[in-house]
Amino acid sequence: EVAPPLAEGSTIEVQGDRIVYVGPRRDGPAGAQRRTLMAGKRIVPGFIAAHSQLGLVEIEMEGSTVDASRDGGGAVRAGYDPALAINSESPLLPIQAIEGITSAAVTPVGGLLAGSVTLIDLVPDATGSL
Repeated sequence: EVAPPLAEGSTIEVQGDRIVYVGPRRDGPAGAQRRTLMAGKRIVPGFIAAHSQLGLVEIEMEGSTVDASRDGGGAVRAGYDPALAINSESPLLPIQAIEGITSAAVTPVGGLLAGSVTLIDLVPDATGSL
């Protein structure tokens, strides 16, 4: 296994809710607060699950918890919008976020054209909601 080199002693500069600098240690702008929050930790970017049924499937073997496809219809099911079927209370969503998945492109399955894709954000907002 080959791992990229760690950038030890680096600086991550945040302004508001945006990361504006990542790189070698440097002094921040005048009056900026310096905090050491991640000493000894690894910081990685958020990952996107590019083709997922996250929020559409709870327990695959229990049909009542699976909304990944539209029942019936032919090969073209373009009208299926998975956004209406996503279970935002699913205990699987925060687990994915803990593992580094910060967004998911939720895609239905079945048919030649299964439906539209819905992008969901797995990072909680200020209220703790996804």
